[in-house]
Amino acid sequence: MRARVSDSFLSATAAASRPYRVRYADRLPQPLPERVLACIVRDPVAPDSDDPRVLHLPVERLAGPAVELWESVAPVRSGRDADIDYAENDALLFGQVCLPQCALDAVAGQTRTLYQRIDALIRRRGYPGLLRVWHFLEAITEGEGDQERYRQFSLGRHQAIAQMPDFESCLPAATAIGLSRGGLRVWFMATRQRARQVENPRQVSAFRYPRQYGPRSPSFSRAVLMPWADGADLIVSGTASVVGHETVHAGAPAQQWREIVENLASLQRQGAEEATAWSAEYATVYLRDAALLPALLPAIRDAFGPDVPVTILRADICRDDLDVEAEALYRADTASEPRP
Repeated sequence: MRARVSDSFLSATAAASRPYRVRYADRLPQPLPERVLACIVRDPVAPDSDDPRVLHLPVERLAGPAVELWESVAPVRSGRDADIDYAENDALLFGQVCLPQCALDAVAGQTRTLYQRIDALIRRRGYPGLLRVWHFLEAITEGEGDQERYRQFSLGRHQAIAQMPDFESCLPAATAIGLSRGGLRVWFMATRQRARQVENPRQVSAFRYPRQYGPRSPSFSRAVLMPWADGADLIVSGTASVVGHETVHAGAPAQQWREIVENLASLQRQGAEEATAWSAEYATVYLRDAALLPALLPAIRDAFGPDVPVTILRADICRDDLDVEAEALYRADTASEPRP
């Protein structure tokens, strides 16, 4: 990857207002409105779309809305560049790319090349700040030891990102979740400016995990904070029951969920420079076993509030001893003032 964009460019673009809003629906709108940047459809049987703004995730939805719409406040342009579908609105770019199952036999090399292609695209189109990345990887924990698919994926991602000077200070928020089929599906957000990386003092930064987790540590930040001119966003990565670098409460999903809530609260405290309070706008929760839903659903709803759309999906997680994972978008509470 090339060196990151200059600080003068970042400061010149940092005052933009938030260029999107997130909305949910029960089904894919027909036709898709012109000002939609991205539309994520969670459905195991929905067909893929020719629209570059539509991403199909073949996952089982257990609760919550099926369709997530990222709507633009400005006109949207979309297209395809080097096999990567994208949509942009002059402040934000969404992109998506899929690799077939057959490519996963060499997942480290394929992931390295994929990240290099993403970096080339976002720089070519003028959005060098990689903000958020979602990865959905078929059979994520397949393989033994360092040959585990997720470890090989992490190796390839690191090989690409580590070419950037001081790369550990500008990592995006990210999620990596398992699929039962579908190869590797990646979608990402990039902006014209860089977000502020947020780490959790309760956890070792993922990019500094010890060797026991693979040949290279996962290359992502626990969250990123984007200080839009009209209020900040705190975009939280996939968050699990991890304290330090170790899984805690293995085999106890309810206790794992309570630990996740503590980790989410800790990240919100780290963003206190931009808001004395945060309000969740949406969340996605991943459960390893659908049978966990009845016991965990009340606590999940309580964690985010009754009016917050929460989609709950059945999916594998990147550690076999984790039963639940969550990600969220928090907005600076308009009733509170940022700290001076």
